[in-house]
Amino acid sequence: MTRARRRRPRLPVGAPLPPALAATLVFLSMLSSTLLIPALRPFFAATHPGAEGALYLFNAVNMLGALFGAPLLGAVADATGKRATVLIIAAVFDGALLFACSLPLPVPLVLTFRMLQGAGNVGALALLMSLTTPRGIPVAGGATIAAIAAGVPLGTVLLASGAEMPLQLGAMLPLLVAGAVAALQPGPPPDRRPPGSLVVAARHVVGPGIFVFAERFAIGLFIVPFSLLCHDVHGLPDAMVGRLYATFLVPFAVMTALVPRTSLGPVAAIVAGVVAYATSLHFAGRIESVPLLSLVLAGGGVGAALVYAPSLRTAARVVPAQASAAM
Repeated sequence: MTRARRRRPRLPVGAPLPPALAATLVFLSMLSSTLLIPALRPFFAATHPGAEGALYLFNAVNMLGALFGAPLLGAVADATGKRATVLIIAAVFDGALLFACSLPLPVPLVLTFRMLQGAGNVGALALLMSLTTPRGIPVAGGATIAAIAAGVPLGTVLLASGAEMPLQLGAMLPLLVAGAVAALQPGPPPDRRPPGSLVVAARHVVGPGIFVFAERFAIGLFIVPFSLLCHDVHGLPDAMVGRLYATFLVPFAVMTALVPRTSLGPVAAIVAGVVAYATSLHFAGRIESVPLLSLVLAGGGVGAALVYAPSLRTAARVVPAQASAAM
């Protein structure tokens, strides 16, 4: 008499992703972006020497693609009712295009691929968050913060194997996400309306959204120039620059999670954050001592979180969870 094997219950087709599984996939999707932060300058120096303008554009066109392409993917997913299918296609294109960006191709072609990759990456991430339960939304949000904290240190380690390695490993992660979604075929909770219509209807999200945009824009202004400053002016090696990025982003990630648990009001937090971030940015370009620079950058990360976290918290109060998750 054979003993029956115990099998774990399989997720029913069309069921929303459990919180832990959704968080894992969100972490992998987000990690594919944060891995790149310490690699951009050394990658362009090795593959496209002298193309500093393209180094700035590499991030800018990615966000431009996300801004226009991700909502289009969401609209297609809502119109067809096939969110999982659209997510799979977007994630595959995300990985394939990011891998293509790691190849020694002409700069205009790399920037074109990078723009399209931004649409696939952010579109897949937003659709992924729409396929979990309301209880899974904050867990998935925590996974994005964890990916921010983990991406830069891991990307710095990968640089030892080659400037293209963070991009190529990052390209593999969306493919893992696509494979998991293809195997599970999840669906949204039955009472969930299209995320796009929810955001449009929630007029009150505009105010917090402006603060989030301003904070993200300010950090974007910091990322590429800081790498060039450290390497070209201070002569720091890429591994050290990666560690300095980590001293900024790890406190940012930790404080983004901790600020909502404090009694600090949103106005006070945002004012303190703006002052701290501006002060950090002012002195970061004037300090040559690495230990002192690390302290200044850590203060800047805390300041950025003081702006970002209460803005998201306010947005979460005025729009349903599934709409605010994509922020």
